[in-house]
Amino acid sequence: MNIRRTPFIVDSYAFATGGVDDILQLDFVEDRAQGLGVPAKSMVIRNAGAGTIYFIFSEDGEHWSGIGSLAAGAFEGYNYEDGIEITLMHVWASAAGTTVTIRATLGM
Repeated sequence: MNIRRTPFIVDSYAFATGGVDDILQLDFVEDRAQGLGVPAKSMVIRNAGAGTIYFIFSEDGEHWSGIGSLAAGAFEGYNYEDGIEITLMHVWASAAGTTVTIRATLGM
């Protein structure tokens, strides 16, 4: 297993159309370009606007969290002390042009 020590980064991703058909799907373990090799244990998501960002997490691809939301300018973060493990994440926006930034690490 190849475990990376650098963060998984999504930098200022802008949604083209918005809505539930415009989903950003992230795989923190298996992503060919920057997968961590293990689930993320710390994560920050920031909505740079203009609409609302919605997101869900999964630890295993079968069990999903409830839907979280962030208004423009808001952010939310988790760290390894929260006891989370995120393998997959789906993010979508209420409006075209809404921009999201995400950072995830494998924690400690």
